Amino acid sequence: MAFSNDPPIVPLKWPDGIHPNGQELQAAFSTTAFTSPFSRSSQTQELPGGRFMLSATFPPLREELTRRWRAFFGKLHGAAGRFFFRAEITDRPIPDLGAAEPFRLKPLTADSERFTADRTDITIDRTVTVAERRASAIAGSTASTIRASTSEGVGSLFLEAGRHVSFDRDGWRYLGLVVDDVIVQAGGVLQIRVEPPLRALPAAGAPLHIQCPTGIFALTDDDQGRLSVGLGRFASPSFTAVEAHDPRFTI
Repeated sequence: MAFSNDPPIVPLKWPDGIHPNGQELQAAFSTTAFTSPFSRSSQTQELPGGRFMLSATFPPLREELTRRWRAFFGKLHGAAGRFFFRAEITDRPIPDLGAAEPFRLKPLTADSERFTADRTDITIDRTVTVAERRASAIAGSTASTIRASTSEGVGSLFLEAGRHVSFDRDGWRYLGLVVDDVIVQAGGVLQIRVEPPLRALPAAGAPLHIQCPTGIFALTDDDQGRLSVGLGRFASPSFTAVEAHDPRFTI
C-alpha cells in the first residue's frame, strides 16, 4: 500500500502540564434534509463523514505554562497543523503513535472487619496492587464494532458506555465513542460498539487506548488559541477544534 504524501504528517503532542478545566467533545454527524414544497413532508438522509468536534477551556495559566502555550500554537501553524488531544480529562500521558499505553500498576485499599465479643468493630486497611485493564484488537472488526481480547474475567464490565477508545493504524490515530457497555465474553473476547463509524479498522494485535484515549485534531480556524495576558493577571485561554482525518489516499 502506498500513500500520496511524503514525508508523512506528524501530529504534535499536547504540551505537558496544561490541562483543561472544561471540555466538550461531541460526535457530529453529517445529515441533509429535504422538505417537499407540496406536501410539506420531510426526509432526512445521513451521509458518511461523522467526526468529533472539540471545545476546551483552561484555568488561568502561570507564566511558564503561558510560554508553553505560545510555543505550541506557534509550531502548529494555525488550522494547517495537527495535534493529539485527550478525549477525556486526565493527566495520563498521551501514547506515542503506534505504541501501547504506558503500563501502570495502581494501589487499591481494601477494608476488612473483625468483630470481637464486646461488639467492637476493628477495621484493618489492606493495600494491594492491581494492573490496569488492557486490550488488543483481533480479527473481525467492522466500521461500528471493534473486536478485541483481554485477560479480564468473563462477565465483568470492561468499559462503560459513554467512554472513548482509540487505536493506531498506518501512521494515524482513530477515535470512537463507546455506545454500549462492554462485557467480557467467553475467551476474553470484547465487542466494542462505537460511533461515528470508523474510517479504518484496527489491525489484529493493535493495542487499544482505553485509559487515555486520544484523537488527532485541527483547529477550526487560524484565530484559535489566542492568548491575552494583562499586567498582574494570568491568561485563561480556550480553543475549538475538529477531528482531523488522515489526508493521505492510496495510489
